[in-house]
Amino acid sequence: MVHQEPDDTGDSYAADMEPLADAVLTEQCNEYSSCSLLSAYEGHKAVFNAEYNLSTANFCPADNAAGFNGALFPSTSPGRGALSLIRG
Repeated sequence: MVHQEPDDTGDSYAADMEPLADAVLTEQCNEYSSCSLLSAYEGHKAVFNAEYNLSTANFCPADNAAGFNGALFPSTSPGRGALSLIRG
């Protein structure tokens, strides 16, 4: 696959991988306005989103509307910065 404008979060790659993945784990898609890149998963595959710098009031309504499982973690959480595609 060739990507001419990849984003820094890796969410643009998740859309391409949707046929192969059972779910996706992403970080800060609300903070960086990249959740729409995960629309291929909406309604039929799990999306787990970790946020660190937003209050729950600033991302939970959007995650709930999209059917995403969002959670707020402390900004010092170990293992930050990696997008994971989950295949069962």
